Amino acid sequence: MPNAAPSAAAPLIVIDLQTGMFDGRFDPPIHDADSIAERSRTLIDWARRSGRKVAFIRHDGPEGDPLAPGASGWPVWPLLGQ
Repeated sequence: MPNAAPSAAAPLIVIDLQTGMFDGRFDPPIHDADSIAERSRTLIDWARRSGRKVAFIRHDGPEGDPLAPGASGWPVWPLLGQ
């Protein structure tokens, strides 16, 4: 069986952790959002310290959606330090 451990150069991919997910726009609100952001930031910091690349993938909502490109909810949540 091949080794399933990730390469030391494997990137960290952060998906859909955008401002609109954490700023109270969603109803019901995201459960434990502060803890999710804190744990994600810990992983991002670890990846950067270990020389890994970090990729941020954002959801693109339709025009008028809080997660539409250019909308206030579209950027990556600032706490994550993109």
